[in-house]
Amino acid sequence: MTIIEFTVIAWGLLVLVFFAFEIGRYMFSMQMLNEMTRKAARLATVCAITDQGDITSLPEVIENRPIGFEAENLVIDYVDAAGSPVSVAGFSGLSSGAQAAIMSQIRYVSAEVSGFQFQFFPLLAFIGDGGQWMCPVSRHYYLLRV
Repeated sequence: MTIIEFTVIAWGLLVLVFFAFEIGRYMFSMQMLNEMTRKAARLATVCAITDQGDITSLPEVIENRPIGFEAENLVIDYVDAAGSPVSVAGFSGLSSGAQAAIMSQIRYVSAEVSGFQFQFFPLLAFIGDGGQWMCPVSRHYYLLRV
């Protein structure tokens, strides 16, 4: 009888320990996503617009990325004073006058995590969708100029 009681109580305690570890890992991953967006927005502020595609895969940005995070989950946008995205497609091929016109519109750089799902340990698959949890949007803005 005591073996059965011990098994039930030990199983419950073990699930609680795993749950505590997973919540800690989830919180650490959220902080790492926050740090990645901060670094990416800062780098996009000081680097050339033509380097926008390279920033999301720089080692400084993704050094502590959570498991399953891809460079496509990090989106960098250049936005105007109202917060609307400014198109910088084909920026390097534009004339210097067109580049200056685009640069005059840009006020902020935005970096955000989009579409990343955190994967919990399989024992905790009852959380979210089969153990996957859509992460909240982590976004940073940096002022490009005054």
